[in-house]
Amino acid sequence: MGRLAFDNPADYESYARSTIAYESAAGVPNAKKVSYWGTRHSGDGATRLSSSFLLDPLINGNADDGDDPITKVVGYGP
Repeated sequence: MGRLAFDNPADYESYARSTIAYESAAGVPNAKKVSYWGTRHSGDGATRLSSSFLLDPLINGNADDGDDPITKVVGYGP
């Protein structure tokens, strides 16, 4: 989580109360999911490598090593 910057002091209270309610609830209203974001630009070796060797194995696992996608490992949905 990054820094909070609300215009109104009451917004900090609202944020804190909603966070506590969410964290202490018996169940949560949403599923555990992972979102990935990465770029891959034509002619840019760095983004090609990052996409191929970081994002692809996280999303799809690594069959060569017998690794499952990280979402399966940690029990999250895709």
